[in-house]
Amino acid sequence: MAAKLRLTPDQAALFLGKPKFGSKPERAPRKKRKEDLPENQVEKQIRDFLLAHGWQVERQHVGTFVPFRVFAALRDAKSPADRERAMKYSNVVRIGEKGKPDWSATLRLDRGLYLHMEFEVKAPGKQLRTEQWEYIRRAQALKRNAFCWDSFNVFREDYRRLLLTGMASFGVTESGEIGQQIGGAF
Repeated sequence: MAAKLRLTPDQAALFLGKPKFGSKPERAPRKKRKEDLPENQVEKQIRDFLLAHGWQVERQHVGTFVPFRVFAALRDAKSPADRERAMKYSNVVRIGEKGKPDWSATLRLDRGLYLHMEFEVKAPGKQLRTEQWEYIRRAQALKRNAFCWDSFNVFREDYRRLLLTGMASFGVTESGEIGQQIGGAF
């Protein structure tokens, strides 16, 4: 059996002793770093803003999680009975509700009062999945603060409204004690 060797045209020319002088070497395609993706940039701006203004921000992990030992047992299974045994005691865990936003944030106002919100961030122009729309609609119908943002500017508009309506629901005006405390945040 012959071994295969994969080379770019420039590498092949060098390997075969026929270099192409003056040609530019081809670059391997670069995979974008996760932090350079538009969604991650907007997410970081929003998260950093909230943290800088006293919010406690938490990532809400949602999904199905399978322990590594289950993968190892399935990999090493010699028969269907071994595979079945591996899955029987697998402890596969489903965390969170399908469609739940990726982030949760809480702000302690004063006198034991808190503002809470859940939010999802999408890259500019991207849409929510059906389960995400349904979760956010249900939460908003229950008067819970649930949002989806695809830009920092839209976030700031909703943030100002959230603070004003949140404070008003506690009977505090923008010029009141709590308003003074967080008024500079927007």
